[in-house]
Amino acid sequence: MTNNELIAKYTEMHLEERAFVLEKIKELKPKKILTVGIASGSNEVLILDYLEKNKLLDEVEFYSIDYNTYYYKDNTKRSGFLIDELVPHLKKYHKLYTPGLALNYIKDIGKDIDFLLIDTVHSVPGEALDFLMILPYLKENANILMHDLSMHVLCETPFRNVCAILFLAFEGEKHYLKKKYTPYDPYFQSIGSCTLASNQMQEYILERYFRVLSLPWLYFPSDEELSLCASFIKEHYTKDFYELFLRIIDIQKDFKAKGLLEHFDQWNQSYVNEVIKKAFANKMTLQEYIINLENNNTGQKEDFEQRLVFIKEQVEKDFNQKALSIKSHLSYRLGQALIKAYKNKWGGGFVKFLFEAYCIVREFKKRKGKEF
Repeated sequence: MTNNELIAKYTEMHLEERAFVLEKIKELKPKKILTVGIASGSNEVLILDYLEKNKLLDEVEFYSIDYNTYYYKDNTKRSGFLIDELVPHLKKYHKLYTPGLALNYIKDIGKDIDFLLIDTVHSVPGEALDFLMILPYLKENANILMHDLSMHVLCETPFRNVCAILFLAFEGEKHYLKKKYTPYDPYFQSIGSCTLASNQMQEYILERYFRVLSLPWLYFPSDEELSLCASFIKEHYTKDFYELFLRIIDIQKDFKAKGLLEHFDQWNQSYVNEVIKKAFANKMTLQEYIINLENNNTGQKEDFEQRLVFIKEQVEKDFNQKALSIKSHLSYRLGQALIKAYKNKWGGGFVKFLFEAYCIVREFKKRKGKEF
């Protein structure tokens, strides 16, 4: 089944990675499996097929959660659509929960989850927040499998690194797929598993997991979702961690208000959507335009390519302007001046810094209210 044509078409895992998932299930013999972020459902099909072939369907509970009811790459298909297409007779052995956050369904799924596969947005807060919603419901020494551990390297997206950081933060015994299948092997395989150490709810371990959330957020859950998350944290963790979570939200909102977060992710989805609308003059969506091209509508190919050039140039222009805006920010400029002074500390650098800092602050005050 790992080589199935539809699996190969829609999966987001390499053949070796798909095999790794099944090998871990075979090795660990879990009794309660949860997958979070299923997209097309290719992994779920493979797991169901494995359970059927090994006569384990009645022995293993299998649940999945996806934030989206519809497949994020094609809203004409439902999340997990491959289950209906490839193993419809096995649907009764699998429970899928959509839409929304994992916390909405985790109580229904219940405790003693001993095999968890997380493969969601690959951006902070993303997997870090997903994990905190599920951790209190994991069985002692549960196994966690994570994908896209090297996405920031393999896809040249430096800030899509939450999977790597969270996986490194896990307290437990880690294993990586050792087969060579990426240009950066042998050290950048993109999938791994971790058998968690005992007593995961100890303070020194939890502090590490919460600290991951302090990294710059590349997207923001809604206020309602953040409120639900806070309530969940308050119920399942100590008062100190609840207060830490609220502080992290405040920090991220402050970053956002200052325009700092956009600097980390030029492909902010809502922003790109606005650029696309501008490029197509609000007459049709990008998806509709592509469908027209696939239907060989004449006279549109050249026009479409010109519009794509516009999108690319607009995004690059706006991103560069944002970067310049950040570099003109008061704290950034003072920091750079201080670094320069330190490098020349024996040549009067700090004396010069005092004068330069005065000039920077004076200029900032004159511009305040106009650009910032």
